[in-house]
Amino acid sequence: MRFFRLSLYFRYFSSLSKSPRLFHIICLLPNIFIRGFTFISLFKRFVLANQLPNRVVKSQENAPEIELLVCSTAKDFWLLTDCLTYAVKNSINPISSVNVVVPSRDVELCSSLIEKGILGKDIKVSVIDEDSLIPKGAREMIYDQMGGSYGWALQQFLTVAFVCSSSAKGVLAVNSDTIILQPRLWLEPQGNQEFLVSAEFHKPYYKVIQKLDPGLSHFEFSFICHQMLFQPDFFRKILYNLNSPSISHFIELLSL
Repeated sequence: MRFFRLSLYFRYFSSLSKSPRLFHIICLLPNIFIRGFTFISLFKRFVLANQLPNRVVKSQENAPEIELLVCSTAKDFWLLTDCLTYAVKNSINPISSVNVVVPSRDVELCSSLIEKGILGKDIKVSVIDEDSLIPKGAREMIYDQMGGSYGWALQQFLTVAFVCSSSAKGVLAVNSDTIILQPRLWLEPQGNQEFLVSAEFHKPYYKVIQKLDPGLSHFEFSFICHQMLFQPDFFRKILYNLNSPSISHFIELLSL
């Protein structure tokens, strides 16, 4: 029974060509004794997320232009070249601009990488100081709420701040340690997009956003993925309906 080792099971069935099944838990029963009954919900989340269709489209006429956003820090700069290059290369939607958000201390180093032409093509690249997107006071509120998960949560709010200020039809946010290897159509001409899911589920994060919608507590898996397409017009409408005129006000609302 090769899948008694949970790491082997997750690695094998994370492939697009494989489909995990709930009855596979029979082969993984020892993990219930090792990890407790929380393993059951973890396994169920993994199966549900990886059974959803993952459609790969290789061509599409009139695909709308989108922006690329990567939030990064110096520790991931060794992957930044490949992250940006392959995200642009494998996006069927034309990329109108590439934006890299970094802490103040990393702006100079990141800019030097960009100046070396890491994308290998003529495309606009902007290095953005995260302080210009979220002011210090708002970042302190995030830290008070998230504690040790502050860095991860800050990345999500930086994404929201950038998306809401974008005039593009879509913004593709990619983690700086993620390499996109297959051509993808992120946004169709009619405005349709795939809603990506993940087996990862960070409870403290969802505990905070449940303040906006208690229904979010009922999801069996997460929608926070390593690559996500956002439509700015929809995000601005969400903030408008929440009476949040700015990202600082939005963060303050979550901190109440």
